[in-house]
Amino acid sequence: MTKEMVSLPRSHELMAVLATNVNWGEVPNDVCQDLINDPQGAGRKFAAFLKNGGRVKAVTIDDIIVPQGGQTYDLSVTVDESRNWREAINTAGPDTSSNNNVWRVGDWYPTQNVNGTQQIVLVNFGKIMTSQGVLDWAKTNHLRPASPRVVFAVGEHQPKLDKTLGMNPMAIVSLQDCSFGGCRRVCFVWWYASLRRVGLVWLDYDWGDCCWFAFVRE
Repeated sequence: MTKEMVSLPRSHELMAVLATNVNWGEVPNDVCQDLINDPQGAGRKFAAFLKNGGRVKAVTIDDIIVPQGGQTYDLSVTVDESRNWREAINTAGPDTSSNNNVWRVGDWYPTQNVNGTQQIVLVNFGKIMTSQGVLDWAKTNHLRPASPRVVFAVGEHQPKLDKTLGMNPMAIVSLQDCSFGGCRRVCFVWWYASLRRVGLVWLDYDWGDCCWFAFVRE
């Protein structure tokens, strides 16, 4: 049976309901501007959101297959890869402790002359995962790990992302690894209660179901 498509009057009714019930105070201005700058992309994401019953969790986002039991979340964020390492950490994780080793690995991530909006894919597996398992999934979906500065930008520009995703505590991880103390490490941003911190952890780590991994398309 062919499903009846939404009529124009019905679409206007839906948009009026959304416009008057969205808490616009929780939506950063740069996110709105990114959507305005890419209306076709915004329309595709909104259509996917509606087809999934108005839920963040989706079966697919464009050509990405969501892991069984997991979920993905697509977002745009302004990233400045030329930003000083310490400044990037401070803006992403204002509650980061001064003795955290993440301050000491900036040389592994030299600045680049890249500044602008990037499309980020976050994935959560809903279960314990190894880094290699996450990377294997990403490879099959033609994704590569986002840089730490991308993850830091998410923390800076999406400080209430934990509320959007309905998950606290939660972490967003960059699997672009570095070396510290003779071990491979990775950077992450951590939301816990009202705190937001940046940290450094072993690449060989069993990630819990509160962890999201940041990727960009190849």
